[in-house]
Amino acid sequence: MRFTLLTALLIPLSTLASASDTLRLTLDDCLKLALTQGRELQSARLDSLASESRWRESKAGLWPQVRLGMDIPSLQESLDETYVFNTETEEEELQRYRYHDLRWQTGFTLTQEMPWGGVVDLSSRLYRREWKGTLLRGEESFTEYSLLRRASYNQPLLAGNPVRREYKIARSLWQAALANYEINRRQAVYQTTSAFYSLALAKGALEIAEQDLQQGRESETLAQRKLAAGLIPEVELLQIQVDVARREGSLRQEQSDFEAAVDQIRVELGLPLEQPLEVVYSDSFNSDSVLELQLNEGERPELTRARMNLERTRLESKASVRATRISASAQVYYELDSREEKLEALSQKGDQNIGVNVRVDVPLWGFGTTSAKIQALKINQRRQELELANLTADLAVDLRDARRRWELARERIKIAEAALRLSEKSHQITSERFDNGLVNSRELIDSQLERTRTRREALNAQVDFALAKAYIDKIAPWK
Repeated sequence: MRFTLLTALLIPLSTLASASDTLRLTLDDCLKLALTQGRELQSARLDSLASESRWRESKAGLWPQVRLGMDIPSLQESLDETYVFNTETEEEELQRYRYHDLRWQTGFTLTQEMPWGGVVDLSSRLYRREWKGTLLRGEESFTEYSLLRRASYNQPLLAGNPVRREYKIARSLWQAALANYEINRRQAVYQTTSAFYSLALAKGALEIAEQDLQQGRESETLAQRKLAAGLIPEVELLQIQVDVARREGSLRQEQSDFEAAVDQIRVELGLPLEQPLEVVYSDSFNSDSVLELQLNEGERPELTRARMNLERTRLESKASVRATRISASAQVYYELDSREEKLEALSQKGDQNIGVNVRVDVPLWGFGTTSAKIQALKINQRRQELELANLTADLAVDLRDARRRWELARERIKIAEAALRLSEKSHQITSERFDNGLVNSRELIDSQLERTRTRREALNAQVDFALAKAYIDKIAPWK
């Protein structure tokens, strides 16, 4: 009889099979639950969506941004003071007065960020103003209409291109978040697969222990018959009984390991610990399959995340260094300001205002804060560069180790299956010879132990092969 993992594991627990609310899960079902209920995976997914939104915002910022603002109405009542010329005393007198200012105002703004970092603003503001106040000459009031049209250009100096830099930073954050989500997804898949096959291993070992104990009890019954017939001495029966007791202990240990494996997969899937479940094993293990993945092509998500983080750090460090040193900006504007008592009169050109402003900030003395900040930025960037180099080397070693592990698992399956066939045949011969009185109980026990050992090795080899394949899927390139 050829022992395989599939035939050993298709027998469900009777307690689980009898439960009316038993949850039947295949490996695909387990993976779906893990990918939909895993908290870390959901958090990484939300991070990637938020980073994508920021990148979209930065990308959309390169297009004109149009805004409309309205004050409907804007009311202000306040006590103010002014100097008023008194014709009687012919002197300026300080006059306190209370005024009432009511405005209905709307504003239209168009902003365009230029590819080289400058910003163009085109704006228009229209309002109707009703003003009332009590001055020296008595109560006064007037109604005013105003139309302001303004065009301005702002250009940062000595700061590079902040528009392009923000776009690159947002894009690197998004790429890093996508890579982080892929890393978490693969980790969740691998952990769930490991828990699945750990349960397969525990269930298979439990089945082997049950069959081993049953065989030991059958040998004990046969030995008792032979002792009663005077064919064997009592010491051989005692040896078999001691071995049966040992097998009972092994069975209890395997039962405990199986229960622990069931609890572990419940935890991985986010299920209640009281939830009855039956895991359906339908995987086939083909040790003759070839490794189709080209692991030398593409880039692993861990490397993508580290590279994107380093790129973002370089951009932010460069901008921070520039900001701590001399900063400058230039602004040029032109506006037309019309103020009339009637709305129709606003069609006139109005007053022309022109302005040019260049601002320069030079840090003179900061007690070492500037130099310390720049040094910290450079050190942090250098540290990330070293981490990227170390990660590249570690991933290369990990890749080579995964290849060796997979090849070794393939060979172990072939060797274990061959050894299992030989031990099955050897055990059959030894059992027949024991039945005929040609060998003693010690040789029978040794034959049974060897058969059990080779069955366990075959089971371990097949599970190791499945986990080696799952690990290769985890470290495969994604781009």
